[in-house]
Amino acid sequence: FNDFYHFILNLFLASHWGFQKGWSLNAPIWSVSVEIITYVLFFAYLKTTRIGICSALAWLAVMYVAFQGPNTTSFAQCTILFSLGGLVHELHFTLSSRTPKWISLLGAIALTISLLVYLYIKSVWSPLVVVFALFPSLIWLAASLETIGLSIGRLGELMGNTTYASYLIHVPIQITVMTAADFLLFNRIDAAKTPLFFASYIASVFLLSHFIFKHVELPSKKRIQAWFNPASPNRII
Repeated sequence: FNDFYHFILNLFLASHWGFQKGWSLNAPIWSVSVEIITYVLFFAYLKTTRIGICSALAWLAVMYVAFQGPNTTSFAQCTILFSLGGLVHELHFTLSSRTPKWISLLGAIALTISLLVYLYIKSVWSPLVVVFALFPSLIWLAASLETIGLSIGRLGELMGNTTYASYLIHVPIQITVMTAADFLLFNRIDAAKTPLFFASYIASVFLLSHFIFKHVELPSKKRIQAWFNPASPNRII
């Protein structure tokens, strides 16, 4: 639905708040759209309770009940996953600060292995188990490994900085490449199946994303911080 109504929804990042009649314009922006509401709920959570494992668990339970479980809508899934991420963070932080660092790592390894064994026994790659259990477990595992000094260092930081831009531009790049292939009379289907195309596409996305982060996203972030904090050294006169 590419009409004026949906243009206005996209303009105010409300493209997936329930007012839409279907997919429109830049479809991948749906995630950012639902995240805005989730951020508001998260802000309310931070302002009304003390951060900790119990409050994070309670917030996750409230979000789950309020949105009737992870099978309802993408908005519900986003909110629940956001809550789950907060719980994983608090669990890791509490264990790492109050017990030997290997305790958190051992717990993450045990949970990850248990989930993998469960999926293997069931012989079904359950999306619910993978998304709402295995992925958080792997994040906990990665954080625990980093705590004991095992990480990919600078490379991981560089890749992490490109995630937002890469999410926003990967589809427009696909559309641009496919349109150019049609214009040049290339067989885009056969070309897209080649390993060289895939490697070139991934490299292009991350290189462009790094450029956007360095020259657009980071300077914009500093300007916004300066606006809200006039005393900041990043303030631009």
